[in-house]
Formats: sequence, structure tokens, C-alpha cells
Amino acid sequence: MKTPNRINHNLVARAGTAATVAAALILVAFSWSQPEAQGGFQLSASLPGSADAYGDAMLVITTKNCAEPKNAEVTATVVEIVDGETVRREINLRNIREGEYAIDRQWTDTATLIVANGSYQKYRTGLMIGLRADMEFEGKWVGRLNNGLPTKLFDRHAADADVSLALAD
Repeated sequence: MKTPNRINHNLVARAGTAATVAAALILVAFSWSQPEAQGGFQLSASLPGSADAYGDAMLVITTKNCAEPKNAEVTATVVEIVDGETVRREINLRNIREGEYAIDRQWTDTATLIVANGSYQKYRTGLMIGLRADMEFEGKWVGRLNNGLPTKLFDRHAADADVSLALAD
């Protein structure tokens, strides 16, 4: 027959193991729901290199942290101001290699933003690139390209409200 002290020790050990397993499951669930905190699927922008493959590209969009870039979907639109109205239209992405897309100039001087959105499995990401160096974006994940153009990364698709906010500044 077990002594009460031995029984309490077994219960404490089991409770500790259960708590450890529960904590591990919570951490795993959190990491799946927060891909940006773990360096999850993202888009990045850069200036084109000098390789012939880039041709007349103005910008390069690259998928990051994507195990199968060929399965990622990337789209881009340009935002222009035409007769005082905001107009968004899709622009072509030229595939350089898996996960890397060149953007040739497909806009007028009234263009203010390029918005790229990416999807991979259950993950979504967005990227805004200002086409004027004097633009400023607010919030987290804000940066600048080497030529001074501002960028803003989203852990979801960039939406019309994001564009409106960027244009309001």
C-alpha cells in the first residue's frame, strides 16, 4: 500500500507534466497564429541588381520564408491620382526566378504607391511601397529602400483602408 506522501508526490509529478505539455501546446499554437513574430511568410522589396534578367525593372518583389515559392501567389497594383480621384490598377509582375518578381515601370508620374499582396498556404502578407521619397508611413514594420522610397510590411493583405491612410499623410 502506498503512503499518502508517495501519492501526493505522484500527483504533483503528473500535474507538473500536464502543465508542461499544456504550455508547450500553447506556445506551438501561438507560433502558428503569429507568423510575423516567427519570421513567417513575407514580401520584401528591393532595387534591381545589374543582371540582364532584371532588364528595365524599377523594383523587385521577393517572397521570404516560403518553403515553396512556386506555390505563393503575388499580385501588385499601382495607386495613382487621376483628376483628383484615387485609381488602383493591377500591374504586371515579371517572374525572374521562383519567388522573385521584377516590376517594370507601368505608371505615370501621378502614381503614389505600389501595393503588393502575397498568399501562401494559410498565410497572407502585404507590402506598400511609396513612390515618393518624402512619403512617411506610420506603425510597425516601416522601412526604406536604398533609394529612400518608404516601405511598410503587413501581416495580412494591404487593404483599401491602408492605402487611404497612407495617402492622407
